[in-house]
Amino acid sequence: MKKLLITFGCSWTMGVGTYYYDGMLENEYYNTWDKPEGTFREIIGKEINADTLNFSIGGTSNQKQFRFAKHFFASDDFNDIKQKYDEIIVLWGITSTARTEIYEQRTQDLKNIILPNIKFSWQKVVNKDNGLIKQWMRFFYNHDHEVHALAKEMHFFNSYFTAIGIKNYWFDTFNHHNYENAHPAVRNFNTDEYTVEKHRRQKDHDHPITTNIKEASVNKNKKINNMLFYDHNPRDLCSILCKNTGLKTLDNEYHTSTYKEDSNRIKFLAENKIVNPYSYHPTKYGHQLIAEMILNEINTI
Repeated sequence: MKKLLITFGCSWTMGVGTYYYDGMLENEYYNTWDKPEGTFREIIGKEINADTLNFSIGGTSNQKQFRFAKHFFASDDFNDIKQKYDEIIVLWGITSTARTEIYEQRTQDLKNIILPNIKFSWQKVVNKDNGLIKQWMRFFYNHDHEVHALAKEMHFFNSYFTAIGIKNYWFDTFNHHNYENAHPAVRNFNTDEYTVEKHRRQKDHDHPITTNIKEASVNKNKKINNMLFYDHNPRDLCSILCKNTGLKTLDNEYHTSTYKEDSNRIKFLAENKIVNPYSYHPTKYGHQLIAEMILNEINTI
């Protein structure tokens, strides 16, 4: 039986930093850090006897990964690949919401941008950050909206993969996301606004889409199927690694993976050599632990 494992995600999935060894100098690390080796995706592929195809990229946004997936699964390349394998499995890591992808007029190209730690307000963004990022944080970024939008994409791909006979699994990479929360625009409706919106939907009774809308579907997302460690709280790989290796109290600081020790979780993992001390990406040892976690979870469910 010929298998293919397809992976999506950010630097943790790609394997940035796996060349780090204990005592490695910082300048040496940054000369080799983009050459992944011994990643958890490779370990999992070998364990399940599958070929691997990777789309994860260091620093990527969720938006970019969804774009890659839509282009790939709609392509002739995928149609050819599907004929060659008896089983296809997709493993998809959700990264920080403090990233996005936009079209830039100056370069006439798509630009992936990474925002500073989201606990800072837009006024506190340091001066070295460019104007685009400052303005994006000030006018356009909302974490709860990004999580709600992620859930919609994940529900869609769950349905799509089921329809074409592909097994798929999601995981939160280094932050726990509450996908079932209501969208902030709905949560923040005042009474009058909500009454008007509800009346408009009821009045538009002859529209085939709005006819079947339920209040729950407007306000909240349902449970994400195929989410690894769903019953864990927190469920992200970073937090579970910490709990499994002895950290008793985890903070809820949002890790943006911008080479900063921005949570006690990252500090703990660095002290225990599960991530490196420079960019805070998993070491080979860290990738081995992640591979074991994911394989055990998939076997369980």
